[in-house]
Amino acid sequence: MLSLPLQTGGPGVVELAVLLVLIVVVYQSIETVPAHEKYVLTVFNKYRKLLEPGVNFVPPFVSSTHPIDMRTQTLDIAPQEVITRDNSPVTVDAIVYYKVIDAKKVFLEVGDHERAVSHLSQTALRIVFGDIDLDEALDGMPSKRREINIELRNELDEGTDKLGLRIEFAEVREVVEGSSLDPTEEKEENITTAHLQTDLLAVIEGGYVAENEELEQKLIAHFNHLKREEDDL
Repeated sequence: MLSLPLQTGGPGVVELAVLLVLIVVVYQSIETVPAHEKYVLTVFNKYRKLLEPGVNFVPPFVSSTHPIDMRTQTLDIAPQEVITRDNSPVTVDAIVYYKVIDAKKVFLEVGDHERAVSHLSQTALRIVFGDIDLDEALDGMPSKRREINIELRNELDEGTDKLGLRIEFAEVREVVEGSSLDPTEEKEENITTAHLQTDLLAVIEGGYVAENEELEQKLIAHFNHLKREEDDL
C-alpha cells in the first residue's frame, strides 16, 4: 500500500519566528514625526541627523529619537525686584515668546532651553532697568514702554541666538515702584546676589554668552553693583 506524506497545512515555528522578527525590524525602522516637531536622531548615543516631519527610516534597535517642538513657546517671567539707575527698587514682570530655529544646536548645547531663556530674561530685566531712571521705568506712555520692550528683546537676542533660539516678542507687563513681593518671596529675593551669581556662572560657563564680551561684561558689572550694595547694608 502506498502511503502519502502528511501535510501540516500552515507555516512552521521557524517561519513564524522569522515573520515576527521582520515585523519588529520594520516597526523599529520607521519613525513618524509630527508636523510641528523635528526629531533628533542619535545612533549609539551619538548625534546622527535631524528627522523632518513625516515618515522617516532609522537604524533599528541602535537608535533613539528626541523630539524638539518647533512652535512658538510662551514663557511667563515671575516678578523680579530690580534696581534702576538712580538706585530705586521696582518690581517688574514680563512675558517672552521664543522659538527654536536650530534644533541641532538646541539639542547639543542646551540642557533645558526653557530654563535658559528664563534665566537670561531675569538677567536682561536687571540690565535694562539698571540703565534707566525710576521715572523712565514708571513711564506708562506706549512709546517708552515700546522702547523698553525693544531693549529687552535685544538683550535676550544676544544670548539666545547662539543657543539656536529666537526671541519672537518680549514685553514688560507691569512695573511697580518698590517691592510688591510677599514676605516669602521677599525673603528669597534678599539672597539675589547668590542667585545672580549662580545664574551668571550658568550663563557664562554654559556658553550662553560665550564670544559676546559686551553682554558678559554687563552681567559681571551688574553683579558687582549688587554685591557692593549688599556689602554696604
